[in-house]
Amino acid sequence: MSTGENLKKTRIKKDLTVKDAAAKLNISPEKIKALEEENYSFFASSFYARSFLKNYAEFLGVEIDHTAEIKLDEISPIFPGADKLQVPEKHTQSPLPKIIGVALILVLLMSLAGIYLNRVGREIEVQLSAPEAPAPEMVEIRTVVSQPTWVRVLADGVMIEESLLTAPSTRYYTADESLRIRIGYTRGMDLYYRNRPDAEFTRVDIDSGSAGWVNELEFTKEFSK
Repeated sequence: MSTGENLKKTRIKKDLTVKDAAAKLNISPEKIKALEEENYSFFASSFYARSFLKNYAEFLGVEIDHTAEIKLDEISPIFPGADKLQVPEKHTQSPLPKIIGVALILVLLMSLAGIYLNRVGREIEVQLSAPEAPAPEMVEIRTVVSQPTWVRVLADGVMIEESLLTAPSTRYYTADESLRIRIGYTRGMDLYYRNRPDAEFTRVDIDSGSAGWVNELEFTKEFSK
């Protein structure tokens, strides 16, 4: 069973509609459908596709290898149009033109393949020798709720959550530049932060500076404020 089918089957088993699941995760029903249909091109980037897939799977309690779900495009043929090349028509007068035509085509194919493979070899050599590019920076927080806690979350200045989080539950919030979260009861939640998708989450002290267990924090790519 594919990942999308597993997600859909589990949702239906939990007696949830697409709209129900979307409302619980505070995302659009179209994103739920895209995840269940494995239409990851619906999302802006593979990072966002993985993030939504991870959140949906955790919400349903489905175990998946979300790092392996977003696949690269297939490698293109050695050269375009190779399958459309045709051998010249047979001339009944003499086989010589046909032989010459086939030979020219073979020489052309070998030349094009050699040029392409030589270029690919150089590109692979450059890629192997070049240092691996760091993962793109972003802002992500994870909330682990142990007691019902009210929160309000703004991503890049846009409110994406304002609700009472039930316990136990785990939520992920991501943004390009900044995340601001207001917590109604800091004793009922643990909060973790990271600024790259390949980085480990770091636990944040949300009690420090709180007033009556209410606190508001802002996180950027550099660190939390």
